[in-house]
Amino acid sequence: MSAPVYQIDFAAQAAGKRVASTKRKIRWRFGFPNKAALDAGKTGPECRGEEHDVTVVWSITSGKRQIMMDTREIHYSSSRAGILDFSWTTKGNHVVKVVCHAAPPLSP
Repeated sequence: MSAPVYQIDFAAQAAGKRVASTKRKIRWRFGFPNKAALDAGKTGPECRGEEHDVTVVWSITSGKRQIMMDTREIHYSSSRAGILDFSWTTKGNHVVKVVCHAAPPLSP
């Protein structure tokens, strides 16, 4: 069984130079718990383990899209498609998948 993932932080901001809504910067901070601490019955901060930072920078107008993990570029592309869907495998054989939409869905 794989260990659960815990969330540390999430932030999304409009980051365009002239028109803020033309560029998105989205950041997730998360971690994989320390398995030995979990097995020992510990909880909370005592179980913090390997932690990561994933950042997506997406220019909606130009289509440039960049995904960084722990300050290392994981993906770069240029496409005006309205969806960004990318996955990769990290150390420890964990699969990370990012799915972003340029605009919210029209129907509720």
